Amino acid sequence: MVPRAPAGQPAARFPAAGAGEHPAMNPDWPASSLLPPHLRPRLGAARLRARWPAGRLVRALGVREPVPAGPVRRPEGTPELFLAVFHQPALVRLRDGLAEVPSNSLVAWRPGQAQEYGRPDAAWMHSWIHLGAPADALAEAAGLPAGVAIPLAAPERFDAALVELHAEQSAAQPDAVVIEALVVLLLRRLARQAPAAAGGIAAAVRRIAERPEERHRLADLAALAGCSPQHLCRSFRLSQGCTPVAYALRLRLERAARLLAAGATPAQAAARCGWADARQFARVFRARHGRSPAAWREKPG
Repeated sequence: MVPRAPAGQPAARFPAAGAGEHPAMNPDWPASSLLPPHLRPRLGAARLRARWPAGRLVRALGVREPVPAGPVRRPEGTPELFLAVFHQPALVRLRDGLAEVPSNSLVAWRPGQAQEYGRPDAAWMHSWIHLGAPADALAEAAGLPAGVAIPLAAPERFDAALVELHAEQSAAQPDAVVIEALVVLLLRRLARQAPAAAGGIAAAVRRIAERPEERHRLADLAALAGCSPQHLCRSFRLSQGCTPVAYALRLRLERAARLLAAGATPAQAAARCGWADARQFARVFRARHGRSPAAWREKPG
């Protein structure tokens, strides 16, 4: 286990463009390298770093940046979406607090989200990118969870994506459409590898199944699943064949049918399954089962 950094260690801050080097960066390392972006067959030893002015979608990036021992702390986060891949085990602030993440883990922090990461006991290396607006909205639309450790089977693909973004943004006439397309592709590919997706959707399914009669807000279910409401609905439809709202309604009507078959009155079944209006319950029940609640009670099935 990587030990927690001493409480008195000074915080490292991300300066504005042109305000100097990040305290954790190697001062002898040039602001950008001469790495041929599309000609290098391997990225294992490649190192690259660059910054661009405010207003750009890609604000800054680094590929396999070596960092001295010690944590980076930004209690107020950064104005940008920040993605980082840690190439060795590191102590990282996740959504649930500080935790050790294994090597080749990616973590995303949304703008303003507190950041803390690094190794207090040894030098470490990471690849990273700061993305300005509208990257946060693009990440939410892609379903990329924030504050979650995402294991990458091929971290060199993340490095290659950063190199390609660097090449396009450093061109004499960078194409903003191409840059945004590359960012969207990167975010969507990372979102597909997020372990929170499958487990989180299962947690949302269980929450609804346990209390289908309650009104479940999409925002609450998405927070439980560790994804955006849009991604929750897409993944839920793939998992259950319907939206969370339709799934809850189906469970309520199935429970109502069982209660009616066991002898409950339509009014009792409606109340126990979350309907305050018995007439509305009767309309929905008939649309689902083809018969009124009273008829179902007399002859179930």
